[in-house]
Amino acid sequence: MVVTNPDKPIGRSGEIQPSPVKVVALAHNIPVLTPIKIRENHDFFSKLKGYDCDYFIVVAYGRILPLSLLEMPRQLSINIHGSILPLYRGASPIQSALLSGDIETGVTIMKMSEGMDE
Repeated sequence: MVVTNPDKPIGRSGEIQPSPVKVVALAHNIPVLTPIKIRENHDFFSKLKGYDCDYFIVVAYGRILPLSLLEMPRQLSINIHGSILPLYRGASPIQSALLSGDIETGVTIMKMSEGMDE
């Protein structure tokens, strides 16, 4: 299953569009959750628990997730970040590497904690 951001207005027309992640998930019949808020969202937490997950894998979500959510999977919650941390922390690590003229970069995979990029 996939959790992604809610549909939002895109471009000059302001037409409501789903995230690219949602489009791909639905095309492959993967269930999608799009909560507006996560903290204290009991309905969302209840739905997540129903999947009985081993892992949560987070990529480019951009929000700090509560510890109660990170501890939900049986094994581990991990984050995939598009740079070798601590270099290029934040939301645009790939763009930052390109703008800096780097000819090499990498990916960081880390066990998640309550902070951002910790």
